[in-house]
Amino acid sequence: MKICGVICEYNPFHLGHEYQLREAKKRSGADAVVCVMSGCFTQRGEAAILPPALRAKHAVLCGADAVIALPVVFSAASAEIFARGAIRLLCSLPGFDCLSFGAEHADGDFYAAAEILNDERAYIEKTKEFLSRGFSFAAARAESLKDSAAFPLLSSPNDILGLEYARALLKENRKKHVTLLPVRRLGDYKKQTLATNGAAEYSSASSIRLAMEKGDFASLSSELPACVSADIQSAGIAAENLKTAERIAVLKTRKNELALTADISEGLENALKRAARQPEDIVTQLTSKRYTASRINRILLQNLLDIRKDLLADCLSAPLYVQPLAIRKERIDLLSVLSEGEFPCVMRYADEQKLTGTARRCFQADKLAENIYSAVTGFYGGTKNVFY
Repeated sequence: MKICGVICEYNPFHLGHEYQLREAKKRSGADAVVCVMSGCFTQRGEAAILPPALRAKHAVLCGADAVIALPVVFSAASAEIFARGAIRLLCSLPGFDCLSFGAEHADGDFYAAAEILNDERAYIEKTKEFLSRGFSFAAARAESLKDSAAFPLLSSPNDILGLEYARALLKENRKKHVTLLPVRRLGDYKKQTLATNGAAEYSSASSIRLAMEKGDFASLSSELPACVSADIQSAGIAAENLKTAERIAVLKTRKNELALTADISEGLENALKRAARQPEDIVTQLTSKRYTASRINRILLQNLLDIRKDLLADCLSAPLYVQPLAIRKERIDLLSVLSEGEFPCVMRYADEQKLTGTARRCFQADKLAENIYSAVTGFYGGTKNVFY
């Protein structure tokens, strides 16, 4: 069976995502489109606005054939780790031979650019120089590669993720076996207002979330598939609850343990400890050219979930698991495909109990993430149904 992979968050699923799934299915000629989706928390270090079971259901009702979970150790990490984790899961599936993703520059040669990035010796010294001047890592790397063929793909988040997918596939030695199918994004990812040009421009997920925060659900009905519109008003805004939990976690965690948090470097644990004792928001206090708000958010979440460097390193190399979140009823055959991969398929409690070593530790991090997500959002329980 030929599988086209899609790596996603769907926070929430919107018409632009539906368009990408249509294009992926059409252009790949695949027998099935399998999505790897973030669970309770996103790559920006925030709680997803809807639980993973609901978001996976939306994806399956709108074109995906199956959705599997991206473990939280990867979903709440940098773009590089997010991509490497998702690619590891897809590469474990039999028949995975193409990857589709949204991109601002869909005509770019992502494999060629990724090969440039993988040769860090060519730009690492320049990157260090820009880092010392206060640039964030992403900005410092882009400045270092200004004269290279990779530069045009280093300025927007979708392109950067596409590059990280290509880098991860190169590390897995899959370039000859996996075709990249970038789909041009229709719309401006920076735009904070809803799109008004119909199918010529789709609203970004961030503009949709902003409209939700304002309670503008009437305007959202034209931006979302019907199944998403039906569920979106139950979405929870959990930011303040999560921030409180993260502040308490920083205060309780010993400094030497805090220093082992996955995304921490250069003594940032000291600044975190100081910031947690102040009344101002921790992220606001520590955000700078060097440390983006997203990175600080991720660090706070990783500490809350006890995701340390050793766990992350182990999860990037050890056998893990595949956890289906949703499968189209007409494609029940995919369950056997998912079960025949390199990693065990986790569907029931008995499957969870069979996990050992790193896979078990990774799954325990997922369970903790689910419990904390329920505590900060109020989403408890939910459907156990997988087939839609």
